[in-house]
This record gives sequence, C-alpha cells and structure tokens, in this order.
Amino acid sequence: MGSPTELAWAAGFFDGEGSISAIHDKRPGRRPSISLSIEQVDLRPLTRFREAVNWHGNIVQRPARRAPNRRPINRIYTTNEAALNIIGVLWPWLSEPKREQFERALAIVGEDRYVTPQVA
Repeated sequence: MGSPTELAWAAGFFDGEGSISAIHDKRPGRRPSISLSIEQVDLRPLTRFREAVNWHGNIVQRPARRAPNRRPINRIYTTNEAALNIIGVLWPWLSEPKREQFERALAIVGEDRYVTPQVA
C-alpha cells in the first residue's frame, strides 16, 4: 500500500479522472456490478495509481480513434471486490461528489455486501 501522501494523490487523481458506476449484465440471472475505471493517454499516472492502491490488475491499451493525431488510450478497469477495495483505500481522501457517485452506483447494485466505507 502506498504512503498517505501517495494515497491522497491517488484519490485526487481518481476524483478528477476516474469514474464509479453500476454495470448491468444482460445475461439471465446476472446482477449489476460496481465498476471503477480511469483512462489516460499517458501511462505513467495510471502506473503510479496502481502502485499507490496496491492493485494488481492490468492496464489495458485501446487503439486510438480514427481521427488524425489521436493517441491510444490506457485504461484501468476493475469490478466488484477489487473496485470496492480501491474505493475503501481512497475513501478518506475522496471528494463528496465522488462519494456520492459511489453511493448512487451502490444503490443500483443494491447488494448488502457492498457497504459504504467508514472514515477512520
């Protein structure tokens, strides 16, 4: 886990560049899930974020759009427990709007195991 300074940086970065949402799986019997994502052209802030929150997932690159001068986009994307762990680690430093975004997604998902992190 990163230092408090790195976690505060990661929370600010996520506040500005990341999103939390509920995703709906259209397959029968599937429930919505919590998802977390951040996209950047430059890989370095995503790598720093991943290290700060001790996330072991992959940063995926998607091709540039067909417009001239477009660069590939790097993306962190995770769901469910991994997303909740990241939110829990960043919670003390997240802004009210980002906390509200999480709570809206949580209301859609509606699972008791997903609880709002408590500020220590």
